[in-house]
Amino acid sequence: MTSPRAIPTAVDVYAQAAPWTNATPTRILKTTAIPVSLPSNGCTWTASTAQFSSVSVPDPTTGQQYFCLAVQGTGMRYDFGLNAVPIQGHPSVVQGAFLFDTEDGGISTFYGWTYVIDPTSGAHYFICAASTSAPSNRLYWSCLTQTYKFFPPIMKPYQPSSGTGAQGVWSIGDTIWFAKQDNTLWQISLADMLANKTTSLQQVSSTGIVQAVIADGATSPTCYVLAAVASGDGYDLVEFPAGSPANAVTIQSGFSPGGIKTTPDGAVWKVISDLNPNDLQQPKSEVALLVPSCPINGRVPAWVDPFANADPSLYATGLTQTIMDAIPLSATDVLLLTTANASSYDPTMGFPPWLMTRVAIGVFDQPTVPFNSYTGDALSAYTQISQDLIKADSNASDIRALYGQMSSSQASQYYAALSAMTAPSAAWSSVQNDVLNELGDLVSASSFWDSMSQVVSIQSQIKSLAAGYVANSLAIPTTATLKENTPGTVNALSIAALGAGGGASILTCVGGYVAVSAAADAATMGLFSAGAAIVGMLCSFFGSRATNYSINVSDPMYYISAKLGDVDGVLGQTFTATLSTIQSYAEAGTKDGGMLATVGALYRNGTWTATPPQFEPGSNQPPTSFEAYYNGCVISFFQAFVPLVTGMDLIITNIGSDGGKWNTYKGKPVYMSPSHTWWDTTGDEYQGALLQYASKSDQSKPLGPDLDALLFTTWSIPYADVFQNWNIPTTPSWTSG
Repeated sequence: MTSPRAIPTAVDVYAQAAPWTNATPTRILKTTAIPVSLPSNGCTWTASTAQFSSVSVPDPTTGQQYFCLAVQGTGMRYDFGLNAVPIQGHPSVVQGAFLFDTEDGGISTFYGWTYVIDPTSGAHYFICAASTSAPSNRLYWSCLTQTYKFFPPIMKPYQPSSGTGAQGVWSIGDTIWFAKQDNTLWQISLADMLANKTTSLQQVSSTGIVQAVIADGATSPTCYVLAAVASGDGYDLVEFPAGSPANAVTIQSGFSPGGIKTTPDGAVWKVISDLNPNDLQQPKSEVALLVPSCPINGRVPAWVDPFANADPSLYATGLTQTIMDAIPLSATDVLLLTTANASSYDPTMGFPPWLMTRVAIGVFDQPTVPFNSYTGDALSAYTQISQDLIKADSNASDIRALYGQMSSSQASQYYAALSAMTAPSAAWSSVQNDVLNELGDLVSASSFWDSMSQVVSIQSQIKSLAAGYVANSLAIPTTATLKENTPGTVNALSIAALGAGGGASILTCVGGYVAVSAAADAATMGLFSAGAAIVGMLCSFFGSRATNYSINVSDPMYYISAKLGDVDGVLGQTFTATLSTIQSYAEAGTKDGGMLATVGALYRNGTWTATPPQFEPGSNQPPTSFEAYYNGCVISFFQAFVPLVTGMDLIITNIGSDGGKWNTYKGKPVYMSPSHTWWDTTGDEYQGALLQYASKSDQSKPLGPDLDALLFTTWSIPYADVFQNWNIPTTPSWTSG
């Protein structure tokens, strides 16, 4: 019997051939889409703009990645924050632009692009297969990190002595792959290409019209070739290990060559664009991801729609094909040109940016990666392993069926027991390794979801503290005292409405603990800032926004009869729903090998953290790390009640003598705050004052203390937030007689 091995710090059994499972700092839980803009160089988007897009590997020094596009005779380089990146010394007035000039004249036709970072020198190179006025097609390259003092960079040719007619070009590390017009496939090292040498040039056995070359991501990678092979009157898309076309598997019959895009993480995308802006209601571009990227464990790759199961609100209900074009940046990050983007594009606006939609594919919307299945001796081994671990009768033959109910400590115990078993055969050893990997991931994933549940429980306590503070500050009764049959109403769940922008929601708080990137990297990741990346995490958050809970108000007697306890109860239901959502995610993640491996690795490597703080014994103050959330809760409760018992006077002071006058009402307010001045984003100057009214029989302040002291001094809330964004009526719901 062997000694139990330690639970692994990293598991990559599912990462190979499934790059979307990689536990990178940009991984998020649920798919999200946000509007972005891309500098356009004043040009119109055409069929070639994204056709030859190329993406770099991460810069070994900075971690930054870049991509290039074709923009009407020039190239444009961007970082992943969608900023144009200039070439030092380039005379172009447009940052990020570089010319396609060569010693043979201008380029007439492109056949492929790639972007390579030299791991030795750190220099960045743009490499393309293209034709010019020269007798034959060639490979051309240009250094994008060299400083040019006098002349713009001229693209330099690589022309092996045998002559080439490049028809496609790809890169894996510092190896360049390219195809000739006769469909033969070749490779050469970057160093030899720059020196125009043929030392490393070699032909690779291939077949058909090469469409892409990728690597499987293993430590010692296997390279795979996708090729269009003639079949009848059309083509079949096949894939095979480089140099072994006899081992090809067919991915798609009736394939039309073109439209294949690859990214450095090993993803294979198919993008067939449709840029006709006049058929917005018609089926649009095809955007699909190859799943898995290459044959693995007997699984044949197939195209899947990565947005089919996770609608990121890119399109109207029923119109799931409104994507016009796409720039894949990785397996989980893609820029889309949609009909909505295109319909808002106005080329008469001078140099407007391209409006795009950026989508991050969340872990729980990523393509499925099933657990390894077994037959024969392997199935027998799996059954025996399950029985030995479960220690039950002969029917207990599926340890995976227990994953959904297994705690982290239970998974750890099973892991230790299994690692101590001696493998009687190779098949048994292989299955043992699979289940060990799964149990190791389950230990980490279960710990993450348990911590998430604790975070939400902490939030529930803090929400109760905030409700108590507001009730005491404003003297709000916790039970209803209805005086009228026709009460006013307000949506008490404004806490949810604040979540999208301000830090008051369950969603935002959890987002503070489930970090998507190290702080130093957040600013460089574009979409993947902490705020944007967490959007869509908790379904119950969006459910709460649709709840229109009514607070009853007694009009004539001016008592606030809001059922604060009921409001607290409704918010409590939101927390309960959040916990249920967490449980459903946790269980779903145990039924898919890719999800389980990804969540486990993300928690182990610290990309996702969920460590709840603790209340100090006897303290009624929230932990320091939750102060922003507590303050947001208090403000939300204020928002829920203040409009019910007050009005406001509001005028614009800088638009002439007719800009407005203080409103007058029947009767006078018991309290009128000092007037406060602010300017909005358009430059208008406003003055506003909060009013509190009372009845003839009750001249007390309905909310107790002066509101402006609470809102503007104690909580330092901006005046414009209260006067313009809190929906306080300019005509009170009731006035004194």
